[in-house]
Amino acid sequence: MIREDGTFRVFVLGMLSIVALVVWWPVFVTGTTTGAYLQVRFLDVGQGDAVHILTPDGFEMLVDGGSTSVVLRRLATGRSFFDRKIDMVVATHPDSDHVGGLVDVLERYDVDLIVETNTEHEAPGG
Repeated sequence: MIREDGTFRVFVLGMLSIVALVVWWPVFVTGTTTGAYLQVRFLDVGQGDAVHILTPDGFEMLVDGGSTSVVLRRLATGRSFFDRKIDMVVATHPDSDHVGGLVDVLERYDVDLIVETNTEHEAPGG
């Protein structure tokens, strides 16, 4: 028999909340919904390039960063708010449309390794 005082609704909402927490807990903890596949994301950062790679064991690499801080918004998609670590950042060449956004990435994230080339570039903007 359903009570009129609302305790049944509170019970149902509580149970649904517990089920939702159990289902979504891995996403909150790891920041990803899949862990069995290699993920390669080509990030839309406007002018320039940015490629985000995540291996099944959690190794994370960013190749280039576009020209602006847009890369931060693209990286935030699908990851935990508290995830502030990237294992490797690769700067393929020093054109501003490839490395301009990496400044913001390095300020926001803890990066273990930065890989860059020895090439020099004299033209502004790439």
